[in-house]
Amino acid sequence: TTWLALFLSKLVMRPVAALAEATQEISRGRLDYRVEVPAADEIGDLVRSFNRMAEELESSRRQIESSSQELAAANAAVDQRRQHMETILESIPTGVLSLGAERRVTHANHALLRLFHPRGADAAEPGVLIGAPLRDIFPSEVVEDLEPLLRRAERMGTTTTQMEMDLPGDKLNVAVTVATLKHQDQGLGYVVVFEDLSDLLQAQRQAAWR
Repeated sequence: TTWLALFLSKLVMRPVAALAEATQEISRGRLDYRVEVPAADEIGDLVRSFNRMAEELESSRRQIESSSQELAAANAAVDQRRQHMETILESIPTGVLSLGAERRVTHANHALLRLFHPRGADAAEPGVLIGAPLRDIFPSEVVEDLEPLLRRAERMGTTTTQMEMDLPGDKLNVAVTVATLKHQDQGLGYVVVFEDLSDLLQAQRQAAWR
């Protein structure tokens, strides 16, 4: 009777002890750990359920790791494209200014600063303009000229005009193009491009006089 009691207790205790050990291993992150102890009846069902749970956890972790790698690769690609675009914007002689929906600066290149010398900004650091409204960057006369272009771009999507802007101690002839940024009919902001026409107009005047 004693031997039979010990034998039956082992049939129950060995799977339970194995399940307890497996639980600790799973909690340590070893999701590939499985209970290999044979068991029958309800204990066997419990062991099989535990192994299925461990397999599902391991499969979920693989999917999460795969998704994380894909997300990291996508973020790296986006960052590379952003750096490439910023390099292009900084290498062109045309002034480029991007505004958010509330008409605050989200990006400006060095060419823009060389054109206008915005007030209160270090011409060597376009980043200081981020978040500034137009009235804090340009003279009030320039802002008054830009406001109608922004409203026209909202209606038409893009607009281009030639303007003569009075700057402190200077006059600037520019071609101004304003385009709206939209996603699913939601306005995200504007891109304003300034192309200096002063040299071109000067050359045209000289050619006319000749």
